[in-house]
Amino acid sequence: MSIIANKYPGVYASPCESSKTAFNSRGINDSNVITLGSTLVAKEEAKEIVETLLKTKFIAGWEDNKEIRVLY
Repeated sequence: MSIIANKYPGVYASPCESSKTAFNSRGINDSNVITLGSTLVAKEEAKEIVETLLKTKFIAGWEDNKEIRVLY
């Protein structure tokens, strides 16, 4: 799903199976779309993943910042 979504201009899609991957997708990659596998993610977990994505801000230049050790 994310491979096809990324073919559209302005779409930065990432597959997410946990809140941690959603956090990193948004924080590191600045994703604006996530894809969730229905066989991998339960309904309540999906809500938590979406909430995490919406609350996370992109961290520009994180790779150069020595103070950022763990993003999640």
